[in-house]
Amino acid sequence: MNNSVLVTDASKRASLAAIRSLGRRGVRVAALDPSRFAAGFLSRYCSEKILCPNPQQNPAGFLEAAEKELSTGKYDVFLPVHDFSLIPVLKNKDKLEKHAAIPFVDFETFEKTADKSITQGIASKAGVRTPRSFYPSSLLQVERLSDKLDYPAVVKARSQTQVGEGKATTAYVSAKSYCHNPRELLAQFDLVFKKTGVAPIIQEYVAGKGVGVAALFNKGKPRALFSYKRVREYPISGGPSTLRESTDDAFLKKQAEKILRALKWHGLAMVEFKQPAKGEAAFLEVNGRFWGSVQLAVSSGVDFPFLLYKMAVDGDVAPVKKYAVGVKQKWLMPGDLLHYAQKLRFSKGKLGVASEFASSLLLEKCYEDYFDPRDPLPAFGALGTSLKYLKDFILKKRSLEGEYVA
Repeated sequence: MNNSVLVTDASKRASLAAIRSLGRRGVRVAALDPSRFAAGFLSRYCSEKILCPNPQQNPAGFLEAAEKELSTGKYDVFLPVHDFSLIPVLKNKDKLEKHAAIPFVDFETFEKTADKSITQGIASKAGVRTPRSFYPSSLLQVERLSDKLDYPAVVKARSQTQVGEGKATTAYVSAKSYCHNPRELLAQFDLVFKKTGVAPIIQEYVAGKGVGVAALFNKGKPRALFSYKRVREYPISGGPSTLRESTDDAFLKKQAEKILRALKWHGLAMVEFKQPAKGEAAFLEVNGRFWGSVQLAVSSGVDFPFLLYKMAVDGDVAPVKKYAVGVKQKWLMPGDLLHYAQKLRFSKGKLGVASEFASSLLLEKCYEDYFDPRDPLPAFGALGTSLKYLKDFILKKRSLEGEYVA
């Protein structure tokens, strides 16, 4: 055994968390990324930096580079992190696993989680509350439905990421996904339909806080379940958490377990819910991969990257049931900065927002995704990402809500 891992997407927060987690445990970590200045490349725990084609723009080129590196025989485990890299890897899992273990489900199972219409059905059948959903196949059907809906209604692509032979595309839920009248509903349905080539779903809007359960499963059996709540998000209408806190929500973990058992899950997953002020949390989706805020779990005592690695090399790990509750983790650059910039833009009490932001910087006791005094250089990678975001905004390539301008 080489005691060595290859991690993709070194510029992503989840990849940095994996690099640090494994490196601190004495595992040799090499990383792939298209950018020389990826945050993960700057980590003291990254032993080898390997440039590769961008998996979003050139999935075939990325796959070729990954296979070439794996074929050296240096690695025990291969960990693709983001959808853009994970999907082509899973499509070719049988071929790539000749070189290293890939502790993820097969592509057919992953596809079920990627399609929200399928996971909604699985969750409902398992007895988990789901938002009321509609599956129109045409604009005419949407028009007939539009007068019967409660607003706001949410238009979602069935699959967030589509990876073909050419460039991969995404259709994230954004501020425009929340429709307040039939006119907006028809326009957004048509936009997403044209972008993805598949009729999107329409869901009731569930007001409340975002909550989630992160999990590690071994061939359909749970090995770790970790719950947390989102304190702040970007975009503020709903998106990745910029501040989150560990919880111990037994009911939520049981609901997530039902869904993942039904899928006969293997590897990592993050199950998203929306928790209203009163009543039961509503299931939203399953992310069948590493998630952006994985470092919170590691900081709280559930070391998912290392557990996944050990499961891959040893066949199993002892269940992890205890962790610290009330631990907070922040994504400052650019996440929390953008959260407050957007909040400031739409708030009438701008002085109050500015005061809240200052307090968050000076008084909030929490860990930070990029900055770690034991491994400080990746913070410069985050700074570079923030400056690129600012440049895109100034050049009007991206809106403050995080959407790329067509």
